[in-house]
Amino acid sequence: MRKQHELCGAGSRPVLPAPDRWADLSAQPIYALTKRKAFAEFLVALVKRAPVFSNMRLSCCFNLLVDGFYHCDPVERLTFPIRLGFKAGTFRKFAEREGVYDLFLEFFGGQYFDKLQFCYERALSLEADRILRRRQRELAEQLSLVEYERVTNDLRRWIFSDDRWPPTQLIFDVFNEIAIRFTGNGTPERFYQHVIYWNMHRTDCERETREYLGRLGRAAVGELPKEMFDKPGCAIMLFSADEMSCGIPPLTRWRDEAGLRCMKLACDNHSLSMDVYRARFRKLGLSAERPKLVKCSEYSPGSDALEIEWAEPVRNLAKARTKKN
Repeated sequence: MRKQHELCGAGSRPVLPAPDRWADLSAQPIYALTKRKAFAEFLVALVKRAPVFSNMRLSCCFNLLVDGFYHCDPVERLTFPIRLGFKAGTFRKFAEREGVYDLFLEFFGGQYFDKLQFCYERALSLEADRILRRRQRELAEQLSLVEYERVTNDLRRWIFSDDRWPPTQLIFDVFNEIAIRFTGNGTPERFYQHVIYWNMHRTDCERETREYLGRLGRAAVGELPKEMFDKPGCAIMLFSADEMSCGIPPLTRWRDEAGLRCMKLACDNHSLSMDVYRARFRKLGLSAERPKLVKCSEYSPGSDALEIEWAEPVRNLAKARTKKN
């Protein structure tokens, strides 16, 4: 019973391929997709011209006193999970503008770009969460405990108040950091002109505004900040959002060595390392799913060529059913 449960996904949806797809697995569809000029152009577009988030959900989590004491540091006492999102169909329209909607429809299902949008939202939200937590830790080191608690309590009151604008300085810091890092990726400044407008029309924090505009200007002229999402990260999202129409599972069900070779092919970067691949995978909020269904073929050890086959769970199940028949 345990093994049968492991071979089903959420909601008892089978994760193994349908019986008519037990034939030898071929990487040819992946080669056919990644060698298209439009694929390479869309990968660059996803890095540099991805849609700007249009909504935000912010919540507040408390760590309560236990026996009269907090059993965590000040930053963990009051946390603010942040979720950024897009209007429905945003990525589908983005693909249509970039001229790749029909290309991905050829290799994936009709819901592919909705699933890609969900994958991108999760990755963007995790990064915004990291920015906010890092900013909280910086404030906790700079300020006294009383002043730090005043800052976080102001944010908590803002969350539960009816006043939605302007946000507190902590939220402005998140918006500003996202704008700077995307600009450093090569995103045109006009994509984040609303963030520039917000900063320039503030009267309460002139020093922070000048600092932000200075950092944005340096990013625009080539003094690059930390990247938001690079080509390997975006390529992982493209192949993790959904399975291909031919039955090739999403990247989350590939073994690492096979996934790395796939990303080398997708990014046209044969120097990509396993450490970078795994780091990008974790950064995007992805986790390996069990069972692993795809592995590299045994006859290509040490090669960067993408030759794949079904892993043991599929092969063993296929053999068992063949014997029964």
